[in-house]
Amino acid sequence: MKHKNGLRIATVAVGGAACIFALSTGIDFAKGQKNNIRQIETPVAGMSVVLGDFIENSGQTEVDKLLEINGVKKENPKTDTPVSEGDDKETVIVIVPEETTTMPEETQSDNFEEIADTTPEEPTTPEEPTTPEEPTTTEQPTTPEETTEPETTTEPQKESPYSGIAVAICDSYVNVRSGPGTEYKILGKIYKNCAAEILEETDGWYKMTSGNLTGYIKAEYFATGDEAGRLAEELGRKVGKVTASALRLRKEPSLDAKIVTMIPNGEKVAVVYEDDEWVKVQADGTEGWVFKEYLDIEVNFDKAITLEEERAKKAAAEEAERIKQNAIKSAEEDELRQAIVNYALQFVGNKYVYGGNSLTEGTDCSGFVKLIYKEFGYGMQRRASLQYRDGVKINWEDAKPGDLIFYGDDSVDHVVMYIGDQKVVHASNPTTGIIVSTINYKRVFGAIRVIQ
Repeated sequence: MKHKNGLRIATVAVGGAACIFALSTGIDFAKGQKNNIRQIETPVAGMSVVLGDFIENSGQTEVDKLLEINGVKKENPKTDTPVSEGDDKETVIVIVPEETTTMPEETQSDNFEEIADTTPEEPTTPEEPTTPEEPTTTEQPTTPEETTEPETTTEPQKESPYSGIAVAICDSYVNVRSGPGTEYKILGKIYKNCAAEILEETDGWYKMTSGNLTGYIKAEYFATGDEAGRLAEELGRKVGKVTASALRLRKEPSLDAKIVTMIPNGEKVAVVYEDDEWVKVQADGTEGWVFKEYLDIEVNFDKAITLEEERAKKAAAEEAERIKQNAIKSAEEDELRQAIVNYALQFVGNKYVYGGNSLTEGTDCSGFVKLIYKEFGYGMQRRASLQYRDGVKINWEDAKPGDLIFYGDDSVDHVVMYIGDQKVVHASNPTTGIIVSTINYKRVFGAIRVIQ
């Protein structure tokens, strides 16, 4: 078909879509002149048909043969296709199947500069991603090792808090010596039910450490292993240290339960019972529940003492007795008050034992003040709530040394002795024992005066 501008048109159908090529006009094929072909519309499915060089070298007849060989039907325009007025050449309709491969000349011909800039890029574009490498990147993690690791790894068992502990099972005490034999020097004593950490065993002797003492003890007087664990469970005192800025003590193990009081950061409380989430504790004579997450729990035992510590303890007891006797002889109230306070201070550092009745072996808050006043001839009841009735009620801000201060919210739950300078002495809890605190370390319920 000849265009109105004198161009020869070749229409090629590819996969049902027409591709139109324009052949330069003004030069007859028969004259053997070179014909330039420019692609007007890109073939679908990434295919194109290039005929320029072939027509130039072989002529139109050879093109017809090529089409016939490839099974392409050429329709005779003279019989099958009407010829429009002004057409002086035939129109070639070429049908190319989709599976026809691209001819090498399409990317190599020098006569198709415009095609070479775009067409070669299109078929190679899908091949650019390195798809074979993608599966290998997913195979890099050692998945089989990850899945089998938990099966081969044994979770370590939780170590018992009593492992390596020995408990004295003697009648009274056992000497701690500098070497594994009775011929060695005595360094101190470890009393019945006290605990020690075993370092090594030599010929029936344990090298141990307990408190400030390290030495050797006779193995036959100590329980170890399961028996020591059982005794340690009975004798050990579990202590919790508050890690929160302030920890709520509740009546029941529930976030909805009433708050009894607040326990400050760093305060130590006696552990009565614990489960997975809650711990029942005793703080200044008051029991309640706290959230376990905010409590560091450890187990404490009675320890061995050195000879020096034993001598100091004996001297303190003798001095307390001397002060007591001197105070009894004094008739002046102020001297008596100070004498009572000095006597009470001699027991700072001793143990807290709930229900105990010994200033040296252990007592609780109400027992402490009862025993102190008993030594000076004053009788008091045993419970703190009842002791609040054993004197004249006063404003706690007017307290004198020897007066009793009571604590609690709705009722009395703790009692202390005022020693002056806004300080009190009291049996606090199993962890801290008998200590000195500030008078307003918790909410004051009231105060009484025993000495009139």
